[in-house]
Amino acid sequence: MNFKSTNKFIVLINLLSGNLLPSSYENSEFQWGWKIYAIILWILETIYFLFSFLGLFLVPKVEALQYGTINMVVLIEVLMLSIYVNCRRNDLKQLIKMINNILNNSDENKILNCIRLTTNPIDKPLRIYITAVVGTVFFWTVSPIIKIMEQNEFSILDFRVPTYFIEESFTMILFICGTLFQAISASILIGKKSSIDFYVIHMITLVTSEYRYVSDELESLFETNSVIDLKISDKDEKLFDNVSRIKKFKRLIQHHNSVTEIGKLLKSLLSLNIALTYGNCIFRFCFLSFMIITLPISIFDKCLIVLYTSGSMIQVFMLCYCAQTLLEASTSVTKNAFYKEWYKCDLSCQKIYFNMMISNKLECKLTAFGTIDMSISTFMIILKQSYSACLFLLKLNY
Repeated sequence: MNFKSTNKFIVLINLLSGNLLPSSYENSEFQWGWKIYAIILWILETIYFLFSFLGLFLVPKVEALQYGTINMVVLIEVLMLSIYVNCRRNDLKQLIKMINNILNNSDENKILNCIRLTTNPIDKPLRIYITAVVGTVFFWTVSPIIKIMEQNEFSILDFRVPTYFIEESFTMILFICGTLFQAISASILIGKKSSIDFYVIHMITLVTSEYRYVSDELESLFETNSVIDLKISDKDEKLFDNVSRIKKFKRLIQHHNSVTEIGKLLKSLLSLNIALTYGNCIFRFCFLSFMIITLPISIFDKCLIVLYTSGSMIQVFMLCYCAQTLLEASTSVTKNAFYKEWYKCDLSCQKIYFNMMISNKLECKLTAFGTIDMSISTFMIILKQSYSACLFLLKLNY
């Protein structure tokens, strides 16, 4: 059992998107075929980024805000996160190595049960998210092809996303090629974004599962049928039980210390990701609302925007939900055990338990450089700030 085997869907999305994020601490993890495939996709995305950036200056400001801003925001986020991940690739491999070690040192059935309890609530929403956003982006960008029979010459304004081309007016063949290029590139871009989101959420859920595993193991030590009966007359048997319990405690404390170290490294690695996600989501939801209100488009097109917005909101909510679940799991390791018969244990065991209660204050809180944290309340703040920014844009526009 390791980082890969706990979620095969994450591994598949990682390969198909061409991100090739590390899922093992081995250097020769990916074959040359996948590396060449990833290079081709990045060349395509780089061309798409340059042409889309230049296209913003060739259309009126209102059209640039309505059609091109969201595309550029997502492009910049994906490029920055990809550069950041590759710069810290060794740290990610170290984190994965630590996760694999602790998974191997856990009881397989119990840890798998903890992983299922953690991932089941978010598995279906994430699949809905990637289906919704990739599908809507593809149909949104490719839909101008429907109008090709109505005109002979085309301009940049006929594209869904303003994109630079050498000639000002295009023939039908060039317009179709440009539209397909946009549709494929935009779909790959969203796939890369989704892959990064899934990758981050997978790491968070694995660490959360380990905290829950420690909590369950601690609770099992204080079950009624395993607590030492103080009325036992056989002193040798009582002494043996005490020694056995203390050994289990020590192994559990080592396990908890390892999980805490993983949590510290995870917080360090995800700081930039949280900051970019926070700022990116405010801009995305702001301009998506602006598009829905101001664009003179059909009901079908507005439904596509609403579907994309809903999928994006699911992604942000799931990230905030997972971060909050991790925080709660890290601060409630001894909570369930408190309601068991720990007070019937030997005094040395009680002292160890009290020390573990103090360790609950070592919370695993995912923050952006100690200022912005990810939680359900942060999700509400993002929506409020997006709404305020959209109102400001509407005032400027009118």
